[in-house]
Amino acid sequence: MSVNKPRELDYLDVNSLPKGIQIRTVRQEDVNVLYQLAVRHFGNEIASFDVVERILQHHPESAYAIGRYDKTKKFKPLGYVALLMLNQEGVKRLKMGEFNAADPDLAHLSLPGEQPAGIYVWGVVAPGKAIAGLPKIMEILKRKPYCHADVYARPASVSGLHLMQALCFERIFDGARGEKPLYRYRRLINRKASLFVV
Repeated sequence: MSVNKPRELDYLDVNSLPKGIQIRTVRQEDVNVLYQLAVRHFGNEIASFDVVERILQHHPESAYAIGRYDKTKKFKPLGYVALLMLNQEGVKRLKMGEFNAADPDLAHLSLPGEQPAGIYVWGVVAPGKAIAGLPKIMEILKRKPYCHADVYARPASVSGLHLMQALCFERIFDGARGEKPLYRYRRLINRKASLFVV
């Protein structure tokens, strides 16, 4: 995926990637395996295990496991995508550099079934063929109640930054107190709606 030829995040093609990869909301039996996977990729620069469990209890659709089913039909996690469903106050604080992603205040998050004001990419680990899970997760985020929520993210690596640029994320905030810059993907449905605002 080239930065010179950006592709819309909303238009990722499920059929163009490896077959056999499945996604599901993270279940209790997945949490420890995926948390250890996150530690191996990011070290100690992640939320604590207790915080992760608290977020999943608050909003079960905050994390998706990416994996395969083996011959015994047991799910084998290969990666994950973790999201924070922000309410208006959460988006406001994020843009101001006052949002604590390491220990999010539940008062800044939407409830299950509510339309979030924004979606913050909390963490992604999708090595190898697990990358095929990303378009499948975007298919979920293109449906209600998520379809109007712009996506926000901070690059965790140079390759992560290149991927975000290739998917039409734009830098909107330089970061505060040593934080990495904040990027936003403006959803296509919101861009189209703004054309009719006078």
